Amino acid sequence: MEKSTESEVKLVIINPQPDRIIRELSEIDNLAGYRILPVKVTELYDYYFDTPMAHLRADHLSLRVRFQDSKKFLTLKGKTRFTDWGGISRIEIEMPWNKKNFNYMMQKFPASLDLSEPYNYLPDDPVKTLKSAGFIVIQARRTRRITRNVLNRAKSGNPVAELALDQVDYNLYRQRLSHFEIEIEEREYGIRPVQEIMTDILKTYGDSLMSWSISKLALGIILKKMEEKNQIQKKMTESGHLTAAAYQWILENVTDFRK
Repeated sequence: MEKSTESEVKLVIINPQPDRIIRELSEIDNLAGYRILPVKVTELYDYYFDTPMAHLRADHLSLRVRFQDSKKFLTLKGKTRFTDWGGISRIEIEMPWNKKNFNYMMQKFPASLDLSEPYNYLPDDPVKTLKSAGFIVIQARRTRRITRNVLNRAKSGNPVAELALDQVDYNLYRQRLSHFEIEIEEREYGIRPVQEIMTDILKTYGDSLMSWSISKLALGIILKKMEEKNQIQKKMTESGHLTAAAYQWILENVTDFRK
């Protein structure tokens, strides 16, 4: 089991050609004087769960199963908190998928969730296992992630941050929508490298980026609500992602969507 506090800053790409921004950042070898390691490309398939009565959402929790290459992970995330340095922080428990870890996670939930017992644990199918416990899938999505380690300026070259370049594909009721964002995650050297890297990226791509505080899970829920209200089609580009004005509109109206 790995329990940690995840601290990061996020930028959403609002340029009409988000692929170009992703490609250029995947090829760069220096940011703010920090060395950037070559890329690692990963396909992530995520399933998010809640009870039929949305108990987890009410408690600001999210439960996720992740398929990454041949590996499976079970993750519980806590409430997002905004930091005084412009980032976001939250507690995260992530563990490999197995019976011991599944049982451990189930014990973390209060009896008020009224989960089904005994659980039908399936070693090769975490999605069916969680459904057997009484959870429902509230979101399924694919992410193409380009990950780059950012090394310190000393010869030791220890990682000071992780740069993740994400293309997230949401399957809505009637269409698919792609969302592009940049995450800079803090490592053991504190927030200063994260701030310096973000500043350097904004110096080059400021007009193409927007500070972003909405999680991928929350955005997917908002997009489906927008589609139900016929609000999404006019806010999409021909290539299947949101316009800059649409992202700004979502930020301005996010409180209404959370009601």
